[in-house]
Amino acid sequence: LYRSQKRCSTKAYRKRTELANDLIELVLSWLPEGRTLHVLGDAEYACGTIVRRLSDSTEFTGPMNMKAALFALPGPKGPGRGRPAKRGRRLLSPAQLAKAKSTPWTKSTIKVYGKTVVVLTKSMDCLWYTVAHTRPVRMVITRDPKGCLGDRAYFTTAVGLSVEEMLAQYARRWEIEVSFRNT
Repeated sequence: LYRSQKRCSTKAYRKRTELANDLIELVLSWLPEGRTLHVLGDAEYACGTIVRRLSDSTEFTGPMNMKAALFALPGPKGPGRGRPAKRGRRLLSPAQLAKAKSTPWTKSTIKVYGKTVVVLTKSMDCLWYTVAHTRPVRMVITRDPKGCLGDRAYFTTAVGLSVEEMLAQYARRWEIEVSFRNT
């Protein structure tokens, strides 16, 4: 149960993201060995507090800041001394990539909110070091071809998912929100 900082002592206060971590670990403990838990979260939960602490058997999908600092995956260790690099070179942010003409948009047909829609997408596998640390993520930028909605960016730690699967999975989050509201 979340209680605001005003309603509890300093020692007892816990942020919503800390409580979410406890909940994720509890649900994961209920699953049989070898099963994967896939967590969907909104912008408040798409943060380092949650994503960095995920076990290898837990995946996360959520929105990404359009100004996120992204990095290439590190290359092989060089011949010199010292520790291997944790990240590669700096990449374009989602906002910059959306404007870049060097990477073309791809038409994707996805089923979201009970409808089949066409969106334009750009994607890449990268590191979002501030949130996922050294865990690779798949970043996807979406654009409404009709121009009604602005560009949006999403990420998932399940880099094996296709762009269409990832976006459809994230859209399922809304069904839960509606259930909470109706309850």
